[in-house]
Amino acid sequence: MIKELKIEKVITKSNEITAKVNGYFLHSRYDPKKEAIQFVEKNYKPNSLHILFGYGLGYFANALIEKLGVDDDILVIDPYYDLLNEGIEPKVKVVKNIEEVNFNKILNNKIEEFNRRVHIIQSPNYDKINNDIYKQLLEIVNEKLKLDRINENTIRFFAEDWQKNYLFNLYNAVGDKSLVELKEKYDLPIVIASGGPSLTKQLSLLYQIKDKVLIIAAGSTINTLLSSNIIPDFVVSVDGSIANYNHFENINSIHTTYIYSLTSHYGIRKSFEKPAYIFNSYGKDKMKNHFENLTKLDIPLIAGGGSVANFAFTIAAYITSGPIAIIGQDLAYTDNKTHAENNKNFKKVDDEYKKTRGMFFTEGYYTEEVLTDYVFLSMKESFENIMNLIGGGREIYNCTEGGINLKGFKKLPFKDFCRNNIQSSVVKKNTLYKNKKIDRRTLLKKMKKELDLYNEIRKILNENLKVLNANNPNNSFLSSTLKKLDRNDEKLKRYIEEVSMVSILDPITLNIQNNFLPVPNESAKETYKRAYNQNKELYSRLIDALDFTVKYTEELISKIVRNEDEQNGKSDFRDNVEL
Repeated sequence: MIKELKIEKVITKSNEITAKVNGYFLHSRYDPKKEAIQFVEKNYKPNSLHILFGYGLGYFANALIEKLGVDDDILVIDPYYDLLNEGIEPKVKVVKNIEEVNFNKILNNKIEEFNRRVHIIQSPNYDKINNDIYKQLLEIVNEKLKLDRINENTIRFFAEDWQKNYLFNLYNAVGDKSLVELKEKYDLPIVIASGGPSLTKQLSLLYQIKDKVLIIAAGSTINTLLSSNIIPDFVVSVDGSIANYNHFENINSIHTTYIYSLTSHYGIRKSFEKPAYIFNSYGKDKMKNHFENLTKLDIPLIAGGGSVANFAFTIAAYITSGPIAIIGQDLAYTDNKTHAENNKNFKKVDDEYKKTRGMFFTEGYYTEEVLTDYVFLSMKESFENIMNLIGGGREIYNCTEGGINLKGFKKLPFKDFCRNNIQSSVVKKNTLYKNKKIDRRTLLKKMKKELDLYNEIRKILNENLKVLNANNPNNSFLSSTLKKLDRNDEKLKRYIEEVSMVSILDPITLNIQNNFLPVPNESAKETYKRAYNQNKELYSRLIDALDFTVKYTEELISKIVRNEDEQNGKSDFRDNVEL
């Protein structure tokens, strides 16, 4: 909240103007420009996003702009800017309200760009005017940094799984359909069932209305639903881990429709007898492009987050114009439980688990405090972001009746959602689909071509390492070295865009971008060594990624060949989890 301010403009001894607010000077009474230079020298950090709280009259911001290098940036926050500067345009963008949605978007983009290299600076005496806004800013930034770390850790941890699953899902995808075919296909109410502890209390009512609504099971929630004799219409899966596969390993030929991302565990597909539908995660454009070039199947990009339920929410809005209810979306450890009953991961939360997960309290559905953690908070943020994208004019209700508070969602008891939206005369149509005979010969031909490209990529990478090692002298790059590397890198980029190396490159990119940053006052020799080591690391890591991808590409090819030899129904890929 912005307090009433008493603002005075004062001429300093250096004949500059300073500001006095509620009795506190925002800049030096003697020489504001000199003070700003000294302030910046003390607070500047190279290769960082500098978040400056307090523009004042611009001395600190302007001095910081002069100091910034090409690998730096600045973001200024000042709720009092208009009062202090009377409409004067600043040299840098100033955020005046950190509660605006646009601020979150700006901050997210900046933190992602700088990979958490963020330095927060408070201008002198701004804490004396109103420290509450600064504390709020610190909480927002620290929360964003923790969520960004979770996202990066996810990328690093699952990169190989996603790469493997993408390749093996190509085998499945040849016989499946694009989620585009379900776009706006329905006008029925739809219920997204997630696996939070509060789902248990909703199951009896969900069972009563199961024939009159569409039901989407978010991933592992399928087991909880089946235990109550509820067969969902759709099951969404995005998780590529073996742990996610384990939730489905004992489910066989369930008569529901499977919707999966290209990185979901490939083995899950065998549990579903009906043709499945494919989508790609928003942000994975390169994967989408490669997939569509390979299969000629146009698939949509679906917005999601850290939870399969985030994707299920977007998919629900994608396939129906009817009202949407979310149940079981606690994102909190309701009643000290991790999941709804009959979920394979269900457990009671003890003090040791709380400590391990770094749990804390936050605002709940009923405005009470509930226990959550930063992983759940990341999923909460994704729900709220998706709501901003798709919520306009839609009937969307949080019917969880517990757990965390989702901002922007209308709260409604599940029984009221059913009473208001479900018509007794409506009966869903169950259409039986037959699996078509699948011809994978085109896929086989294209994957063999990719193997040839991998051989070319390997030659380029090995040649680049030799060129680097042969560079002499050892304090600068020869012109001939740079020409060879540039020529080869151009080929390398073109070839990599044509092959399946998509997810596995992400951790390499993160390392190369963040582990070889320039240091202040770097000498020419230090610059050379940094660039040399950066390139050597890049080419070496790419060879490792290449080896991994080639291994599973060869396994995919072998499986297709075996299948071609067994086309008369003697064997089916979906009968086997391992390729």
